[in-house]
Amino acid sequence: MPLYVLQHWQLRGMHGTPELILSRLGTLFEVLQCMGLLEVKMRALPIRPLLVVLMRVGFSLCLLLPISASASTESVLYSFLGTSDGQYPSSALVRDSQGNLYGTTEQGGANGFGTVYELSPNPEGGWTETVIHNFNANGVDGYSPNGGLTFDAAGNLYGTTEFGGTDVYGIVFELSPTKSGSWTETILHNFTDGDDGGAPQYGSLIFDKNGNVYGTTQNGGLYGGGVAFELSQSPEDVWTETVLYAFAETIDNGYAPMAVVFDKQGNLYGTTYGGGAYSRGVVFELSLSGGTWSETILHNFDDGTDGGTPRAGVVFHGSDLYGTTENGGSGALGTVYRLSKTKTGWKEKVLHNFTGGNDGLAPEGSVVFDKTGHLYSTTYGGGADGAGTVFELEQSKGVWTETILYNFTGKDDGGWSAYGLILDKAGNLYGAAGGGSTQNGVVFEVTP
Repeated sequence: MPLYVLQHWQLRGMHGTPELILSRLGTLFEVLQCMGLLEVKMRALPIRPLLVVLMRVGFSLCLLLPISASASTESVLYSFLGTSDGQYPSSALVRDSQGNLYGTTEQGGANGFGTVYELSPNPEGGWTETVIHNFNANGVDGYSPNGGLTFDAAGNLYGTTEFGGTDVYGIVFELSPTKSGSWTETILHNFTDGDDGGAPQYGSLIFDKNGNVYGTTQNGGLYGGGVAFELSQSPEDVWTETVLYAFAETIDNGYAPMAVVFDKQGNLYGTTYGGGAYSRGVVFELSLSGGTWSETILHNFDDGTDGGTPRAGVVFHGSDLYGTTENGGSGALGTVYRLSKTKTGWKEKVLHNFTGGNDGLAPEGSVVFDKTGHLYSTTYGGGADGAGTVFELEQSKGVWTETILYNFTGKDDGGWSAYGLILDKAGNLYGAAGGGSTQNGVVFEVTP
């Protein structure tokens, strides 16, 4: 734990009453007690709170222990108008090597059926939005994208739409940049809602080392519970779908799978929103053996203290899996959880139970880690103004503590963020939310 020595403090107030201490850095503390040990409460905080501060008062060296407080600031990078620029952002963001941000809107755009947009930082400050694709319900293109975007190594973007295409049940698409600055769409697969699946939404596509694309659908499949699929490209640039696994609403399965991730051995991991032993969703593994993919249930959510109905997939941090549930937990309003592999299987530990008060409720997005191991995400509701939060979980000696970095108001600053966050190299957080100046959604940045 770092120590900071700050001298030249100015004391205000009288003994016997709470004193105020103002440092030359401008940090204001309320002194609750000083008997060799100072316990203080932060009153104003222009800088992030110091975990431990040493302070010299006269000839005594006192220890200041500020309580957890938020110094984070939120900036709205773009507020959607709900017209040709798009309406209702519907995915997490992705970032290219130049710092541009990309995402989708469910509606709006030139045709009213959703967009893929780019936000570019301006040298003089601010951000500029460019719609790089307008979806259309014309019987060919898809519409209403409700999943995230993924870059390949060549800089092409891949994603899905929930509806549209030749069979109305959604598509997988690729957007490729041209020399003129525009983007060209290629439809890789049209879902039929038959054995191949239908209505893909939530999460993003992923690639294997050979460039094959993997994802999930929430409907369709042999048993109607959605599928995990692979798209492979032939030398003639023809993409073919292979269903890896068909989900079902049974006690030994799950249905409505969310996004999947790979481990180092090539196994796939994900969650389902429903199904399983308690009908509240599962965490699953798909493994390939003898040319066939098989499912192993790692955890059955029961909607009790362990959580239930996850809307986000899982992420690896080290060898453990981390995720969120929309419901369940001791407060019945969602959890952040970890799954760790043991000799007898996978064991779940709830890291945080949401209560619906100031700490938020109903986390729907995936989690992201910074380089120090702190975990970040959003809640859809709760917080000081009921419009959701951006939160951080920090571990110390096996105990995870939540800090609210920002409370959305649902007004100009946005609210009801359901898609999780991404981090830049400086540790700033970026995401999309509803609300905004016209109530058509925003893209925001939170600086911890």
